[in-house]
Amino acid sequence: MPLLSFTDFEAYADALAGVDGLMRVTGPVGRAWTLDILDAGDVTAMLGVDGAPALYNGLSQPGRYVVHISLPGSDAFMQGSATADDQFVWFAPGVEVHGFTRRQSQFLALDMDAAAVVQRAREVAGLFDDHIDRTYAVNVGGA
Repeated sequence: MPLLSFTDFEAYADALAGVDGLMRVTGPVGRAWTLDILDAGDVTAMLGVDGAPALYNGLSQPGRYVVHISLPGSDAFMQGSATADDQFVWFAPGVEVHGFTRRQSQFLALDMDAAAVVQRAREVAGLFDDHIDRTYAVNVGGA
């Protein structure tokens, strides 16, 4: 898994798989911007470390689903709502992506080929029936 380290937050934002957007730093830079990337064909996994608080706006790429998981302590907001430790955000292809962090943050993201996701959803009855092409937060804890 290659580890990419950036001194420039714009290069870091450009390296994110599955989304195209702009990042704006909103606070002091405290550490390097790093991105671990594992490309497994239909799925690319990313472990990112934001070097400073930031605002991100963009679009998920056509033909790609994206999952975003804010790691504990990140104080992050996705799509206007605070993220939680027992939650991930599912992005359909071609939708707006909005994120904001109030401190240096970490995340795990998956960039997935849409055709492969749809094929798998058809194989597992009820897996995504009404939800596959929406963008929403998924709570995995509790009832």
